[in-house]
Amino acid sequence: MACLAFRRHGRTWNGNAVETRPLNLKDLFRREVRFVVPLFQRPYVWTKEANWEPLWDDLLAALEPASNSSDASHFLGAVVLDHVRGPLGTTEVRQVVDGQQRLTTLQLLLAAIRDLAQASDLPDRFYRSLYRLTVNDDEMSDDPDQIFKVWPTNADRAPFRDAMSAGSEAELLRRYPSSRPTIVQAYLFFADQANAWAASMSDADLAKAFERLVEVLNTGMYAVVINLDGGDNPQVIFESLNARGTPLRASDLVRNHVFHACDQEGLPVQKLYEQHWARFDDGYWREEVSQGRLFRPRLDAFLGHFLTMELGREVPAAQLFMTFRTYLKQPARPPLPELLARFARYGDIYSGLDTGAGLDAYERGFADRLRALDTSVIHPVLLRLLGGYGPDARRPAIAVLDSFLMRRMICQYTSKNYNRLMLDLLQRLGVSTQPPGDVVREFFAGQTAQSNHWPSDDDIRHAATARRLYRAGNKRRLRLILGLVEQHSHTAKTERVVRDLDNLTVEHLLPQSWEAHWPVAPGDELKRRHDLVDTLGNLTLATQHLNAALSNGPWPAKRAALLEHSALNINRTLPNTWGHDEIEARAGHLANVLCRALPRPPATTNTAEKPDTTERLADVEAEVEAEVERAMVHEAPRRRNIGLHIQRVLQARPAGTVLTVSQLASATSEEYPTGAASPGAIRERLNRGTVSGVEATTNQAGHLAGTLVNQPTPATSPQPAPAAAAAPITAQQAVPRTAPAVVDVARLQIDFHTAMVNVYARARDEAGYKATFFLRMVAEQGGLEAARQLLHSPAVSDGFRALWERGRLDLTVEALVLEPKYRDLFTAEERQTAQQRLKKLGR
Repeated sequence: MACLAFRRHGRTWNGNAVETRPLNLKDLFRREVRFVVPLFQRPYVWTKEANWEPLWDDLLAALEPASNSSDASHFLGAVVLDHVRGPLGTTEVRQVVDGQQRLTTLQLLLAAIRDLAQASDLPDRFYRSLYRLTVNDDEMSDDPDQIFKVWPTNADRAPFRDAMSAGSEAELLRRYPSSRPTIVQAYLFFADQANAWAASMSDADLAKAFERLVEVLNTGMYAVVINLDGGDNPQVIFESLNARGTPLRASDLVRNHVFHACDQEGLPVQKLYEQHWARFDDGYWREEVSQGRLFRPRLDAFLGHFLTMELGREVPAAQLFMTFRTYLKQPARPPLPELLARFARYGDIYSGLDTGAGLDAYERGFADRLRALDTSVIHPVLLRLLGGYGPDARRPAIAVLDSFLMRRMICQYTSKNYNRLMLDLLQRLGVSTQPPGDVVREFFAGQTAQSNHWPSDDDIRHAATARRLYRAGNKRRLRLILGLVEQHSHTAKTERVVRDLDNLTVEHLLPQSWEAHWPVAPGDELKRRHDLVDTLGNLTLATQHLNAALSNGPWPAKRAALLEHSALNINRTLPNTWGHDEIEARAGHLANVLCRALPRPPATTNTAEKPDTTERLADVEAEVEAEVERAMVHEAPRRRNIGLHIQRVLQARPAGTVLTVSQLASATSEEYPTGAASPGAIRERLNRGTVSGVEATTNQAGHLAGTLVNQPTPATSPQPAPAAAAAPITAQQAVPRTAPAVVDVARLQIDFHTAMVNVYARARDEAGYKATFFLRMVAEQGGLEAARQLLHSPAVSDGFRALWERGRLDLTVEALVLEPKYRDLFTAEERQTAQQRLKKLGR
């Protein structure tokens, strides 16, 4: 039986009470104090991805207007301190039992922003405020290191002293031109982020923003400080925190706070704990689950979803405890026993999404699909539906959510806006008196933003027939799509057989390595094969053993094996021959099954244009690597130029023609003979104004469109429209043409893009550096735009530093930009930037 002990601002270890207080950074650091790390503790080990970036993200989140409220303090974790006796009148000293990584990082963050304040034309009060958080002023001490608030273990003292006293990023780089300790890297990271943040705004805006920044650093970030007294054994407590137990979590603080409140009200604490909280103290709720890029205990994840459902707004992970504390203070909240019962009830619903408890068969299937989609932002809405309505009332609403999420996944649309979208839906459910199914259906059908488009049946058919889902898709999600088709391929006369789809693999009917048994004529049919082999119509499910047996064999043998060994309906109707036409026909059939399985209202109720292809949730690395592979095979298709396509389409039409993004995408040209150009790429080029002779405009309906400014004569003229052929030449049209220069620059851009892809491949193969983020930039923005973005960044990229450390600056974008043949693509300033970066590091 669990036993709880409470004390005002207290916690217990081994029966001994210790003082526990939440302190902001002003209370923690502004007094004259030194936090000394014992020699036996490990050195500084926090990293950029796991620690520095999340801390910086939390700080930026606290600066947002929505965070400017009484409960917007960010919880930084726990710090355990032990009192150290010293001579009377000297600076107070506390030994750090636990939390030295956190304290050290906070001092480096404060120092980086302090140094920015000193170097900027800002009011001096900002610098003075931050100075007092980082420097002790003990006039009686002759120890020069006494000024530091935190004093790390021996191995870290020299770099920490340098980072805290250098006064600027430039000076620290001078002291550490190479081989930088982790502490130095941490300061440089925060300095880079702070400088980029400040550079993004005007002087007037910066003064206001900096005032808010200093305010948040002083009073908007909290750590729970545990002070030991003389009777406590610091080593025992350190081991209980780090070896035999678990660190303090937000849910630990919530539990202590709520039961302390129960104790204050004279309620039966032990009984309430056993009834409503004991379930949360088992191993299941302490397991780590993913939330975005981070992993958190399942109970903390549920706590966030519960608070979001209750409050109707996003609750960042760093604010869980502070938000719950404010939630508990609301006058309208239910009595504590009712609140605990409500929390426990929704906890059972949340765990049921994993176990299936309390769900019907359809809801269990939806929960399985939700896990494959790996999106947790829907959970507050789902908790509201499952906890607030009966099965008949909530079923239509869940079916709409299922359709919306699955259709977008099939079409490979982004999930980046789901967070805001689900909060809006949660608020709509909270105020509407309509049945939840009607509310959810009308909500999604009425979305007009591109990023919230609910894909139509035509979108599903296009994805099934034209998208290379195998290359760009998560294999678990592909299995989910094919499994959904299988599930809905039954008739009234078909037996219902339960199948474990997780043990099946995705198989190509026409194999990826098709050369031995599947000959194809060169030219258009070869291109068609490359386009079709990874589409949905050519994919099926099979066991691992059957998949291995099928391999790359001829179709008659493969079909016979599937009919003999597979019990899946999707494998029972395969035709006697298998080729390009059959793949397209099967893709259309599978798409129709998916449309029936995931119904939605007619597309006319949604006025949004289809999302840009730049918004597709795709495995960009696989896509681009596939292009690299195809570039190495015989008769591989060349890379097409979207800018040239826009020019050619408009040049083929009468002067003054205005074409929307969708019209430009579906039109044909020498670059895109089948008319399958990317709407997202077209939109990007029009918005940036980087297509020579073409300007962005809007049509009568207000949609983005393009039109010619000065119509150049195309290098290879398409057939003109009849009306344009009969029209007389105007004076404006008689202006000398510059088409050859346009074509040369366009071809140079294609060559540069290919060179950028080759830079990635060479860095991967020759230097062992896999620049995934760089590859995504190239795929989404094009090689030229990606290079320009990197050159205009105030600091060199992580890839540049990684290649420098490997001695391969010849593989950097900067080196490529300086190649003479690409001179016309870049300004003198851009080339100078590239030259200075390479020169600075010795090339």
